[in-house]
Amino acid sequence: MPGGDHGWPDVEGRAEGSASPAVPGTTLPEAVDGRVQPLATWATDEASPSGLVVTPDAVYLAGLRGERLWRVPFDVEPGRAPSTDPAAAPGLGEPQALLDGEHGRLRAVAPAGDGALWVLTNNTDGRGDPRAGDDRLLRVTLGPAG
Repeated sequence: MPGGDHGWPDVEGRAEGSASPAVPGTTLPEAVDGRVQPLATWATDEASPSGLVVTPDAVYLAGLRGERLWRVPFDVEPGRAPSTDPAAAPGLGEPQALLDGEHGRLRAVAPAGDGALWVLTNNTDGRGDPRAGDDRLLRVTLGPAG
């Protein structure tokens, strides 16, 4: 929710407390004690997100410790763009782990402009397991989210 209190750094993950709609008159997203709840979370060893990009069909998160690219598809009808109206905001589909361990730590993700993604590896910073030619900028072409 743009401009909303998402809790960081006081709250990590979902908070406990008295729940209410973050946007009056709607049911999602939910707020707890005035803080907007996350719609998706991961354990640190599965993600440690370090980069994020939103495309028309999904949200993509680069994971350092998780060594994977997470895709969280928008749960909308095929061919219909996600709504920008908070009262009609689409839900999210099931998170999908992509590139799972194939390239080590993933630092950043960005759109390539033609439906593909640029993904940057980060294995030579003393925390990863460097491979020949690391670190790399990968061009990733994916099928439709869903």
